[in-house]
Amino acid sequence: MIRRLFVILILSLPVLSAQSKKPAKPPKQRQLKPGFTMFGVEQDIEMGKAAIKEIEPTITILNDPAMTAYIKRLGDSITNNIKNPPFPFTYKIVNDPQLNAFCVPGGFVYVNTGILINAENEGQVVGVMGHEIGHAILRHSANQMSKGMLLQGLATAGAMVGEMKGGIAGMAAQMGSGLGAQMMMMKFSRNHEKDSDAFGARLMSQAGYNPLELARFFEKMQQMSGGKQAGGVAGWMASHPDPGSRSQLIEQEILAMPSASYGAETGDFARFKAAASKVVPAKPKNVTQGGQGGPPAPESTTVKGFSYFRGATFEISYPKNWMAQGNPEADALTVAPAEGVKQNGQQTAIGLGVIVARYKAPSGRGDLARDTQALAAETLKGNQGMQQTQAPASRTINGQPALLTMFTSPSPLERGNEMDLLVTIQRPDGLLYLVLICPESQWKNAESTFDQIIGSIKLAR
Repeated sequence: MIRRLFVILILSLPVLSAQSKKPAKPPKQRQLKPGFTMFGVEQDIEMGKAAIKEIEPTITILNDPAMTAYIKRLGDSITNNIKNPPFPFTYKIVNDPQLNAFCVPGGFVYVNTGILINAENEGQVVGVMGHEIGHAILRHSANQMSKGMLLQGLATAGAMVGEMKGGIAGMAAQMGSGLGAQMMMMKFSRNHEKDSDAFGARLMSQAGYNPLELARFFEKMQQMSGGKQAGGVAGWMASHPDPGSRSQLIEQEILAMPSASYGAETGDFARFKAAASKVVPAKPKNVTQGGQGGPPAPESTTVKGFSYFRGATFEISYPKNWMAQGNPEADALTVAPAEGVKQNGQQTAIGLGVIVARYKAPSGRGDLARDTQALAAETLKGNQGMQQTQAPASRTINGQPALLTMFTSPSPLERGNEMDLLVTIQRPDGLLYLVLICPESQWKNAESTFDQIIGSIKLAR
């Protein structure tokens, strides 16, 4: 519920033994179904539009009508085979030699020049685009964001309907702050990646491209990531799992496809590959702290060297050199230094930092002790290996009754445990709560910073 922004389920692929006494079962296509989401398709489009307003100022769109038209032609050749697509697709080329592509919710597809430069044929470009389009059609971003909001305790579906202006229908427009950064940093689950690989392979086959080229593309990425060209695959490898195992999945998917002849190559690939190779790479654009667009956070008026975040019902200061992701309307904030965020495959965790969020009492009327107990129980249930080490201690924060409850759990940053201090502050309809996260070995050094953060809290009356 807190800290663990994404959860990875590692599923081993079945091994088919050649010496099995039983005849091998015929291959079956992977079952593809969108996961749980709090949002409707219209909200996907709204979120996408809000996100690209933040993403596009941080990248350089290549203004080459011929190359853009070529990419659009390839994209249309596969999306035309999607029955009743939920939204139209648009395509843009990013002037970046990194081997990367992404699709923002609502059908906004971006392809780096690095894809054209490194692909060996048109089918490989189509396969990458099909994979990213699969994420959009299967609504993986909406699924990840929905799970992330629940895991962080930002809201339940019922609470969002009640608290967000306009309910869920108006939610996407209010998530503009940091939404682009969330989209760019989002890591899909292993199952999401498998589903998109299978989806992309099917789109390729239906459009007349050999889906085996997608497997070959993954194999090439694996070779590049281990050699001198590793920098060229940094973008893709940062947001996708090991390409070696993915090529095996594609090959299994192909076995379940009906036989077909492939000959959809347009004959234009070599020309546009050469053109992309001649493009002078754009200089990286300056991005504000935390990967977000827009102006930097304002200087705190109460703590020197701190910035501040203002939510709907509170204000809090945090170290100026920490990264921040916040949603003012939902009274939610996560701040952490760069070294406090740990990436491990598809899992992202905060091992040093602070999370601030709201807990709404089920009864609608806040009770500090009861609500803290309920939140603590949810916290223990949602975090494997976590233990409560101290009973709640009473405090007063900004004139309001508060409780401090200490937990420990395995640290993602180092061997051993971290300390997780849950600070709950009484509010009329529930709690404003903070989780202060730090490895045990660093707690004494972090205490003064945490004290300043807590002391800076200002609550709306």
